[in-house]
Amino acid sequence: MSELEIIRSNAAKIGAAMDAIEPTVESYIRATGCRIDGFGLDAVGQADFVFNMRKGRNFRRSTIRHALDFIATGRKFVRSQK
Repeated sequence: MSELEIIRSNAAKIGAAMDAIEPTVESYIRATGCRIDGFGLDAVGQADFVFNMRKGRNFRRSTIRHALDFIATGRKFVRSQK
């Protein structure tokens, strides 16, 4: 597989992950009754995460991973100190 094919494959995976995360996040918010800004802060450290997701913004895989981890485990996002 060429480097360009790998890049395209990775881009498609990120797109598929984004398509899958939106209904999951929306279902979680409805089920728990949490505010969208609270979810964003707790899950990924960004109050506007859900707003941006609804507007179609693309996120890094790590951001998607943080959101799904929060939904699965309830562990809040902690920004690493550099």
